[in-house]
Amino acid sequence: MVDGSFKELLTKALGSVVPSKVRDQVVLAFGFLIANFLVLAVVAALGVAELGRVTSRIYTHPLQVSNAALRASQSVDKMHKGMKDLVLAEADAAIYQALGAVEEEEGAVFRELDLVRDQILGEEGKDLERQARQLFKNWRPIRARVVILAESGKRAEAAAITRGRGADHVARLENAMHGLHDYARKKADGFMEEARTGQWRAVRNTTVVVVIGIIVSVLVATFTVKHIVTVMSERDKLIHELEAKNAELERFNYTVSHDLSSPLITIRGFAGMLRADMARGDDEAVERDLRHIEAAAATMKILIDELLELSRIGRVVNPPELVPLGTIVETVLGLLASAIEGGGVEVKVTPDLPPVWGDERRIVEVVQNLVENAIKFMGSQSEPCVEIGAREENGEVVCYVKDNGVGIEARYHAKVFELFERLETGVDGTGIGLTLVKRIVETHGGRTWIESAGDGRGATFRFSLPTKGMATHVA
Repeated sequence: MVDGSFKELLTKALGSVVPSKVRDQVVLAFGFLIANFLVLAVVAALGVAELGRVTSRIYTHPLQVSNAALRASQSVDKMHKGMKDLVLAEADAAIYQALGAVEEEEGAVFRELDLVRDQILGEEGKDLERQARQLFKNWRPIRARVVILAESGKRAEAAAITRGRGADHVARLENAMHGLHDYARKKADGFMEEARTGQWRAVRNTTVVVVIGIIVSVLVATFTVKHIVTVMSERDKLIHELEAKNAELERFNYTVSHDLSSPLITIRGFAGMLRADMARGDDEAVERDLRHIEAAAATMKILIDELLELSRIGRVVNPPELVPLGTIVETVLGLLASAIEGGGVEVKVTPDLPPVWGDERRIVEVVQNLVENAIKFMGSQSEPCVEIGAREENGEVVCYVKDNGVGIEARYHAKVFELFERLETGVDGTGIGLTLVKRIVETHGGRTWIESAGDGRGATFRFSLPTKGMATHVA
């Protein structure tokens, strides 16, 4: 008997390996998700930074220039009003007071123009600032002439200059300041449009990244779940296979110990009888005893050879090749010619058998075991017949061996492929042949099954083999 802890140990081993793969997959999936959200955060941050930059430009440049131009225009108006007050002043103190107010506004105009020069953008704006500054510089000689005339008492002449050249120059200065203001406002409108475009771009990029992130997240999550399900399914399948192997090993040990002990008991019994017969000098009995011992030894050898052959399946790997199924059938019929002729069995082979992909020697064993099985279980059939054929369907070759023998009841269809299962003990055999068939076909990536209506109605054994390129490891 195989120790019952065998399954438990293998299950624990699987439990320690498979979850680690699942954990690795989950970690990888979360890594993808984190990377996705990091990209989203970077894109959003870049969008916010771009909006901040455009907003800063709107405030720092156009708005400051526009406000400075308006303040300069207001100072020019106050400066002109101060000049009017200076012309109308009768006392020197009043003249100097008005002159001080004019000079203060002139200083304010210079400061605003300096701010405009530092903040204005574009060559057109800089030209407008230089023109306004030059106009303001040209104003000073006019103001100086009016002051001299006013101080010397020539108020009428000073008033005429103030109302004429002075007023005209002030108007030109105001127009220059309004030009700067309008230019700055246009720049502000342009930057505002750029800000709206940047905002739309940031929203668009963020939306695209979010959508891509959602799609990637769904794909990663789907892949992860599928991988986990696949891994766990493979784990469950492997555990199920190990349980089946464990049960088969238990049956194997029991049956081997029973089947091997039978010929040994026979040998031992007839050895004792041989000794007694030799002591009596009974040559005929001695000969009979020796035949029984030889038969028991031969049975044991056959059993051991078939067990050895069964153990090699899956370990001894031969390169697959494309083999004509007709050639395999001819080989099998040659090997079984004596049994076929001795049983009076008619063998029918369908024409144009397709080629199969696999190990030729092993496939010969499959067909040979099935034909031998059909011949053995013909029963009392007066016209025994075996039919061999195959057809291609769904990317594989389905082969069959059909007989008109004793048949197999439905409840035994799966059982006959189990190790050491013999439905009729009166027929020669070890109960390993159909197990060999099943193992060989499975190692080729195929399957085996039976079709039979039951007692006396014959049976059809079918097995599938892959077409070229599908079987990579056969034994």
